[in-house]
Amino acid sequence: MPDATADWARSLWPAGNRELLLQALFHRDGDAARTAWSTWEEAVDFDDVDWAYIRVLPAMSRRWDALGLNSDNAARIAGMHRFAWARTQICLQKAAPLLGALARAQVPVLVIKGCARTLSALPNRNERVVSDVDIVFRRSDLADALQVAEREGWSCPWDISPDHARHLLRVSRHSLPYRHHSQDFDVLDIHSSVLFANRCLDHDDALWSRSIPVRFRGNPARIPHPADQLVIACTHGLFFEHEPKPMDWVADCVDILGAPGVAEDPEFWPTVLSETARRDIAPNVYAGLSFLSSRLGQPIPDQVLAALLSESRQPFIDECLASAKSGDALTPDTRAAWGAAFVERSAKSAARLGRAGETDRLAVPPP
Repeated sequence: MPDATADWARSLWPAGNRELLLQALFHRDGDAARTAWSTWEEAVDFDDVDWAYIRVLPAMSRRWDALGLNSDNAARIAGMHRFAWARTQICLQKAAPLLGALARAQVPVLVIKGCARTLSALPNRNERVVSDVDIVFRRSDLADALQVAEREGWSCPWDISPDHARHLLRVSRHSLPYRHHSQDFDVLDIHSSVLFANRCLDHDDALWSRSIPVRFRGNPARIPHPADQLVIACTHGLFFEHEPKPMDWVADCVDILGAPGVAEDPEFWPTVLSETARRDIAPNVYAGLSFLSSRLGQPIPDQVLAALLSESRQPFIDECLASAKSGDALTPDTRAAWGAAFVERSAKSAARLGRAGETDRLAVPPP
């Protein structure tokens, strides 16, 4: 990748010790990875690594032999790998009965984000920590899906009524956490839209049409096509800045890019570009893929990066930057950036659907 990466994109990249660890885990050049690991291990007190580090460190378990490295922390990292697998299995097992009930009610379920990776054929899926299961319903199925969930003992843990939760998912939220009455932690995120940025009625249609059938503990489900998974990982991973800053999106992207058949698929990159353009999320996807290319040596075609950069423009750059810096605080600047992007996306969606002038009925406004 040329060094002409846009400054606004660089400002979103993982930096410091987080970048060092990601280079050790995922850089394609062995020398660069070895140097990064040595520097990171010297700089970080392993007893104080935060949750974001713990979630990606299992990937180091398969790097020791490939890089010719030894570490006093190797046994602890192997333990983290076992923890990642066990934590994920617990989460999947707790969500499985609801998937079964939805299947019996003939409500299609799309599983996204980290859980989609664990259900896929990706080579390193067992390294992924899943703390909750993100499931998406078509808007036409949302009422039936929530009725099934409530009947099975699931509800939003916020201090709101079930009717209010349904209203929020229908008119203002793209997702809400759900918890079973027998559990003391959230296991599900129920989505009415795949991404916060894309809540127009037609934004998820193409993704659903490309989705792939899988089995979720014996129950039918669907996961996004690998190209859509890449777009989701970049967009969600860079959209909000929480502490500790997440790095899972990098691991997910690298696993997708290394999956058998991806490099040879002539439709993979065109799908990434078309879906990004349809959703107007080029800044997010460009920032993510330019990091993977420039800092990790991942095989992102230059023409793809050039196309994404050319599509990255206001108001969507402003939206991307404001969201990444906002955390949970909704400042006036954040609201203004979201609002400007919302207006343009809504108008495009209305034009696609042949319903110009109905933007207030075709999209969910920013909070």
